[in-house]
Amino acid sequence: MRGDEMRKMIGLLSVCFLVLATAMVLSALDTKADGKNLLNPAYFQGDAGENVFYTNPRHPVTSGVYTLSVPAGLGSVLLVESGGEILVNESDSASLMCDSEDSDVMVCRLELTESDFYMEMRGGAAYQHFGHFGLDGFQLEKGEEATPYEPYQPKDDVAPVFSGSGFIVLSYTETQTLEELVDAHVGAYDEIDGDLSDEIVIAEDGYSEHSTTTGEYEATLEVSDSSGNTAYFTLVVIVKDEIPPVITGPDTLHVDVDKPPLLEDLIDEHFLFYDDYDGALDGYVVYEDSYSDALGVLGEKSVTIGVVDASGNETFKTFSVIVEDVTPPSIVGPSAVEILLSEPMSFEEVLLLYALADNHTPEEDIALYIHEENLSENLDTPGEYYLTLQAVDASGNETLKIVHVDILDDVAPELNGPVNHRISYTVEFDWVQLRNQLFVYDNVDDLTVDDVAMREHNVVEGEIGSYTVVFEVSDAAGNLAFHSVVVDVIDDVPPVFVVDDRIIVTEGSSLSEGELLSIASQSATAKTFEAVSFEILHDDYSAFKDTPGLYSYEIEMTNESGEKLVHAFDVVVEEPQAERGVAAVLWIALCGLGLIGASYVVLKRRE
Repeated sequence: MRGDEMRKMIGLLSVCFLVLATAMVLSALDTKADGKNLLNPAYFQGDAGENVFYTNPRHPVTSGVYTLSVPAGLGSVLLVESGGEILVNESDSASLMCDSEDSDVMVCRLELTESDFYMEMRGGAAYQHFGHFGLDGFQLEKGEEATPYEPYQPKDDVAPVFSGSGFIVLSYTETQTLEELVDAHVGAYDEIDGDLSDEIVIAEDGYSEHSTTTGEYEATLEVSDSSGNTAYFTLVVIVKDEIPPVITGPDTLHVDVDKPPLLEDLIDEHFLFYDDYDGALDGYVVYEDSYSDALGVLGEKSVTIGVVDASGNETFKTFSVIVEDVTPPSIVGPSAVEILLSEPMSFEEVLLLYALADNHTPEEDIALYIHEENLSENLDTPGEYYLTLQAVDASGNETLKIVHVDILDDVAPELNGPVNHRISYTVEFDWVQLRNQLFVYDNVDDLTVDDVAMREHNVVEGEIGSYTVVFEVSDAAGNLAFHSVVVDVIDDVPPVFVVDDRIIVTEGSSLSEGELLSIASQSATAKTFEAVSFEILHDDYSAFKDTPGLYSYEIEMTNESGEKLVHAFDVVVEEPQAERGVAAVLWIALCGLGLIGASYVVLKRRE
């Protein structure tokens, strides 16, 4: 064969080998590549026989026009079969067109239908290049135009991965949207794209409409990377009631030891059980109760109750029940007391009228106090007073009792004095003079004889005899005292000489005004005139009745016809003993001779 023909043949074989090599490269292409270069370096390897061959499983090639760019001058390229299967045959290979656009790169264009293929290159240059540079410069891209070389970018076929818990537990009171929950608790990451948390999309939402209702709700999340790989995630949101219920009621209750209610009645009356989610709760549990077994025992008892809501949340409350005596003691005794001054009482004796009683405290342990009074300083003074007693039992209950005290004066005054009194029948009975001789005394009132009255008497003036005068006196309380005096009316008038114009009074005697008028009424003149009343017009005697002498006396007499007559006469007070004998002789002579028939003598004896 000629040299030129040989060179042509070698060139043609080289082209054929290049075409086969291109076909084998296509068998190594990765249709999942993400970049424009479809050749994956991981699918090639070299061996000691200076072969570079594709060892990974075959990958399908989609139909279309491809452009293969390879470094120029790599030596021979052989396409071989693998496992006895033909990778490239006439039916899936297209016309091969290769050219060198520059000295470093050879570009081959081929059109392939969908098939599997395998490529093997032989030659030291190819092996050395692969050993030093790998697949640098080898580029298979879809289309008819070659573009500058870019390293292989593997296709991303791995879906992103969600991170975070698949369960979120929250209270029904937490107002968080599903978006807020996802942002706070769920993330997404892709090996190629990195953090994709912001790309998470809520595909299904079973939570939002039930965010305040307890239960388990699912939400489906999805996220896609830039390669279209999509991952799904089921998020379970558990809405719970974790807020315990509330027991409202006092910390301390007070009950009457005499009327202790049952514990259940106390709780029903004073406590409420409520849950923000469930509302009012009916049931409760008693965990501790030192009250019920000691209903009638004074003291402080402890009770602990609890309540559970529908979600199992429980609340406890401990309260005290103070069993106490609230009944005040009794003060037994009169509300009004009368004290007689005839039977006086001391303050202590008044207090002894009262007894104390209580439902729990013994009498000796009940304290008695004088709360207020105005009695103790006035026990001997009649009047109305009060005494307020205060009784306090061991529990501090107190009772006040107001006692009205009347102190009465039932003691009569004392009325004393002479029990006998003598007066002349010629003297007018003067009871005031007699009263003034009495003595009066009262235990309360300041009485004098001016307060003494004459109750009664039977004295007949001018008649000799024994009579009784009764005096009485009353104090402010109406108590009466009496005193009786026997009055003896006696004849104590001494003898006197009376002539019509003269009355002779013997030594040691005296005449009162009444006695003088009585003697004058017996005169002849008075009897002749028939005088019935007398009035003294002139009296020189009364001022000198104890002095001897001659004194003028003048009276006016009135008869039944109303006629008046003035009668004057003398009153002679006798001289001492010697002169009295002469007067007696004269008186005897006058009487004996009867010269004056109307003259007479009245003898008045000295008492």
